[in-house]
Amino acid sequence: MPEGQKAELVFSVNSLVYCYSIPLYTALILATPDTEKAKWIHWVTGFIILVLTQSWGVSFDILKTLLFKLDISLSSQLGFSAFQKELVALGYQFGYLILPAVTPLVLWIGFHQEFLGQLVPGMQDRFRR
Repeated sequence: MPEGQKAELVFSVNSLVYCYSIPLYTALILATPDTEKAKWIHWVTGFIILVLTQSWGVSFDILKTLLFKLDISLSSQLGFSAFQKELVALGYQFGYLILPAVTPLVLWIGFHQEFLGQLVPGMQDRFRR
């Protein structure tokens, strides 16, 4: 590149594929019989955690784009080893497939164990804290 010129690398990430967990979690919270204050506390706590999981997915999507979708001459300058590339691929798959679908359910189950104990006969003792 000639002296004094700047290069910009522009690419896009579809962050919406990581964001469906918030509407799912909101629907689960609204469908659960609870006080309004408890619903807000559970929703805000879950929202913060879900934003972190979305950040995970978007971050690994950016890394995946930098490492695997760019020209090999550009991606080789990043200095990632083969093992680190495998970890990026694993982190991307985990953030794309697992976290958005499972995290809202895990949060909801964690916050509403007593309610789940009432729904399933004979399981009241198992869900007690």
